[in-house]
Amino acid sequence: QLFAANSPGATDLYYAFKSLPAPSDFLVDLPPNEFYPDDLMRMRAQWWAVRDRSDFDKCLQTLRADREAVSVKLRSERVRYLFSRETLEAYARGDYGAHHLGAPVPSSLRREHLHNCAELLRMQPKMEVGWTKQSIEVYFGVSDSAVCLALSGERPAALWGMAINGTQSARPFQVEFQRLWEGAETDRSSVAQWFDFLAEYECQ
Repeated sequence: QLFAANSPGATDLYYAFKSLPAPSDFLVDLPPNEFYPDDLMRMRAQWWAVRDRSDFDKCLQTLRADREAVSVKLRSERVRYLFSRETLEAYARGDYGAHHLGAPVPSSLRREHLHNCAELLRMQPKMEVGWTKQSIEVYFGVSDSAVCLALSGERPAALWGMAINGTQSARPFQVEFQRLWEGAETDRSSVAQWFDFLAEYECQ
């Protein structure tokens, strides 16, 4: 199924994918909702409500439910996240990420967001995080039987898609993620320290 970017159908499928009770891998541009501090989540909910002419409290509830669903999933399932080093460094400097929230993210929230990444990585044994210097053409999440993907770039994704119960569809994405993962920095301590470094010395 394909949906227009940021449509309700795309959003619903994305959150449904994240809550699937299966090991999952995410190749994404920025740390998603489960890494958000509360104030950043409120900022995103406000933008979402204005953009979609929706209710702020409902948007905030959806984001919090997504964060909780991932937290529950991490009790039993492994979840891996892989980011572009270049993109995260640009986000820390304030040069990237406004398209996710409709406005530039204040440095104080970027700093807290990045510190949250380090803290969660240290606290969650089933969470694994890495960064790569390789270019990323398509962002996606993948499990054994489902794929959720988006075109990359500063603009919001042009299309979202999900293939449910499609092992053949998922396999090429699993192979690509593993290829990138094996060439990435994935040492838990090193990655956590890098997030803290970005928060303290790169956020402007």
